[in-house]
Amino acid sequence: MNICVSPGRNGSTALLGLFASHPWVLAGYYQPWKTMVRHGLQYGPMDIPGVENGYHVFAKETWGPFHEEEQFDPVALMLDLGYPAHMINLITLARDPLATVYSNFKFDGGITPEILVANYQHTFDMFNYYQGKIGAVVPLAYDLM
Repeated sequence: MNICVSPGRNGSTALLGLFASHPWVLAGYYQPWKTMVRHGLQYGPMDIPGVENGYHVFAKETWGPFHEEEQFDPVALMLDLGYPAHMINLITLARDPLATVYSNFKFDGGITPEILVANYQHTFDMFNYYQGKIGAVVPLAYDLM
């Protein structure tokens, strides 16, 4: 299970499309945990296929952009469900925070500075916390100056 986490508007959807198109990826999920946080099981449970013989599952998750309750830990949720730690890889994605602010202007009112900082901090905290505790933790930063 490969889980990509980031603040919203950081390019994770494009990364999901890239990974999901690879022939070794069995399934790609768009914000499955956030959907459950927002809507419960209204859209059904998340069904994770069994992974063996080098195949992968990829899920992308984003924080916010508006509510702190949308900052959660999908890795902890998978571990709590009994998913083996060594089979979870975490990709923490970050782009230039100013670009994230501008991208959030597509929403009425944009994003508050407090939520933006909290979203980035949550991503960095997850990166630091899971070092050595799961399969791999990979930082992916782009367009940073």
